[in-house]
Amino acid sequence: MANMAKRHITAILLTLAISQAVLAQTRNNDDSCDITVAPAATLLLPLFEVNLDAAPGAGETTIFTVTNVTAAPQIAHVTIWTDWAYPLLTFNLFLTGYDVQAINLYDVLVRNVVAPGGPGTSSTNSFISPRAPENSVGRFSTPRSNLSNPNILAEALIEGGSCSNLPGNLPADLMDAVRTALTTGLYPANASGTGCGNSRIGSTHTNAIGYVTIDAVNT
Repeated sequence: MANMAKRHITAILLTLAISQAVLAQTRNNDDSCDITVAPAATLLLPLFEVNLDAAPGAGETTIFTVTNVTAAPQIAHVTIWTDWAYPLLTFNLFLTGYDVQAINLYDVLVRNVVAPGGPGTSSTNSFISPRAPENSVGRFSTPRSNLSNPNILAEALIEGGSCSNLPGNLPADLMDAVRTALTTGLYPANASGTGCGNSRIGSTHTNAIGYVTIDAVNT
């Protein structure tokens, strides 16, 4: 463990909520700090690096944490990009109120799995709690029902819905192509039936290098 180098970056997931108490101070909401339904800033992990050949815990990896700072649930849409800004892989994280989800990119890129064995966000149906009274201390710490966010489509949260579980295991052929793209800069022509045709979409690296964006979505 002594030679293990880790980059740890904490990202805060901003909510897309409606606030009736705050009025816009400018005509263009993007110029203000209002909490409203409007285009939101994308969370950016500007650089990741993962040693694909190292044993677990022995090489360089990147760990980032997504935090829901509100009582209402949120869906975080994670995209992995090459260093030339080509999107390679996307997956969703369902976050209950005040939830936190850590992602080790070694797990994703080497073990082909998102958040292995992680509790909490692995199922959206087992965590339903009532909203705390407005005058109680718990109103700032008690998560609301998983169905309390009007911006999330209800069909995404039902049993078997698109956000009822974490992605889990990822297809091996897809991940082979992702690893190749992040190291050689080329996406294999025969990968997952795509028509990329060995197009260059990144630089050549010894380790897997790219960046990550995270957006709040409704399904």
